[in-house]
Amino acid sequence: MELIEKGQAIHGRDSRKARRYKEMLAAAGFVNVHDTVIPLPWGTWSDEPKLRNVGMYFMAGFNERVVEGWSIKTLMAAGLSDQEVREMVKGVVKDIKDDSIHAISPYHVVYDQKPKL
Repeated sequence: MELIEKGQAIHGRDSRKARRYKEMLAAAGFVNVHDTVIPLPWGTWSDEPKLRNVGMYFMAGFNERVVEGWSIKTLMAAGLSDQEVREMVKGVVKDIKDDSIHAISPYHVVYDQKPKL
């Protein structure tokens, strides 16, 4: 994650921005701001049927080209060579498809209301 964060910072992006959406919306004047965090499993490893299903759908569109698209520009900005990025991507895809690795990401659903004038 350090390389991703370093590369994103170079491009003026913040991979952890979703964690601040609630406070950003409240600061902008919205009311009844809610932030629900849903666990997003990477794969079908979960014992819970609902999460296993979510993980299956998430992985349905997941492949090496998707990971490459997400990472190549960012990781090269962080200092890796094209070849290093491609090797890392292959390892990431292999690990994500390995159900013995229980990867999970937070998925933020943020909603609010406009204040009454």
